[in-house]
Amino acid sequence: MIRASTFALLGFGPLIGLAGCGGLEKRFDQNFDKDFHDGCMKTATPKAGAATAERYCTCVLGQMKLSTLDRMTLDPNSDKANAAYNYCNAQIEATPS
Repeated sequence: MIRASTFALLGFGPLIGLAGCGGLEKRFDQNFDKDFHDGCMKTATPKAGAATAERYCTCVLGQMKLSTLDRMTLDPNSDKANAAYNYCNAQIEATPS
């Protein structure tokens, strides 16, 4: 089972005041997606291999249907994040590569 709770979403705190600023929100969301995916891959690849890590990380990111403000304040150990990790682990186990 891949555990993604070691992700640290650092460096986004100062941007909380920018929520609601249109283009900045879009850029934040794009950066969040890339940074989250890259951090997930860094953590998951040694545990599960690149192909499984890619499936898992893409799944988790797809489960994170959050507003920009929620993304800025996301606790990687929150119930919402853990639900995504658990769902994606179940999907990976149900359909092995």
